[in-house]
Amino acid sequence: MPTVVPRHFKLRSAAALRELKEHCADQAREADEAAVAAHSSFERKLGAALARQGLPIAELLRGWDDDGSGVKKVIFRKQVRSTLGLKADNATIDAYFDRLDSDGGGILEQGELRRAFSQLNSAAGEAQAEADRQRALAEALRARGKHTREAADATEAFEQSNAKLMTVVRARETVIAQCGELIVHKWGRDVTSKELSELLAKWDVRGKREVNKMEFRKGMLGLRVVEPPSGGETIGSLFESLCDGYTWSARDAAHGAVQVQLQAHESQQQQQHDPQQHEPPQQQTGEQSPPLPVALTVLDQPAAAASPDATEDLLRAVPTTVLREFLMRAIEESIRSADRQTSLDAATVALRRAAQQQQHELQVLEETAERTEEARRVLAERDAAAKAEATARVNALRAKARRAKLDKARDERAAFEDKLVRKRKMAAEKRLAMIGLSLEGSNAHHYQSARC
Repeated sequence: MPTVVPRHFKLRSAAALRELKEHCADQAREADEAAVAAHSSFERKLGAALARQGLPIAELLRGWDDDGSGVKKVIFRKQVRSTLGLKADNATIDAYFDRLDSDGGGILEQGELRRAFSQLNSAAGEAQAEADRQRALAEALRARGKHTREAADATEAFEQSNAKLMTVVRARETVIAQCGELIVHKWGRDVTSKELSELLAKWDVRGKREVNKMEFRKGMLGLRVVEPPSGGETIGSLFESLCDGYTWSARDAAHGAVQVQLQAHESQQQQQHDPQQHEPPQQQTGEQSPPLPVALTVLDQPAAAASPDATEDLLRAVPTTVLREFLMRAIEESIRSADRQTSLDAATVALRRAAQQQQHELQVLEETAERTEEARRVLAERDAAAKAEATARVNALRAKARRAKLDKARDERAAFEDKLVRKRKMAAEKRLAMIGLSLEGSNAHHYQSARC
């Protein structure tokens, strides 16, 4: 069931999510290695081998020490290799044997062997639990990595769509796009050629069916076109591109006619100053040169004649027919851009919601994993503390038992010594009494002998 995404949920980048996916994959590999390493120690291998036999400790004791005399080091090696099937060198087996031989007598007695089997069973259980935990962690990490990859794919799709949308939005901020959009906003998408002609008629202040740079700029500003604040195309550069990109066959023809008229005008002036030198080679037909256009009367002035660009400046204008075609193309492009932006807007919003849903589910999964790991850590700490407390309690009981045993032995020895002292004292007293009796008898005998 999809989770409810918070209103101000912050998206992570696709690159960050892919890095997180790789981190999850690395952690999963480490968990798999830890699951294998859980059974790597000799003690845990020995405990796992005993657990596979499935025998109770009493029966294990009878199998390892049938006569109750204890297990020597050589017998312990043989049991480890033959009975349990473990491959280990003598140094490893002997080192573990010495750990079990608490009194250092070189023989594992029944009590020591029983404690060893109990410890090995506990070690096998701990190893299996650790291996199971690491395998479960690896599976959880792989599942999280898969979810992270899906979230990264959804986020990357959103980022690509958003980049396309931003490109379209920036393209609609250009002068051409603004011009078409403002015309559509004013007259609608079904603007006619007649309406555009009326608009251009307002731009053509001189009524020459062409618009120069000043008129073009005034008309664009009248539409409320805003030039970009930094860089990009301006109204002036757009006008220049219209002039440069226009094939202008009529303009080229007009420019050629103007040049012919200029040459004829210059030739006529030279003939007036020196008629004989500039007499034409052919017979005069009686035809006169065409009248000089009004625009060229300006070139006849000295200042204009000194400036070669004056003619080009006067001819630097765009016919209204070309401008009408340009405006129609701008309108069509504006409509296509608006439709594309609307489509990309809807797609980007949908992709953003999908990315947010995926990332929010991933965040919930991560938070759940963190809470689970924290609870496991707390439980492990409690178990470790309880185990340490139980070990301390057992050690305290053992120490108390050892002290009681020592106290009993001391008391018994003291009692024995006291009894021995009493016996010696009684024997001494008995010997003294016998000596006294002997002395008395001897004295009586001597007395009687003396009387006789």
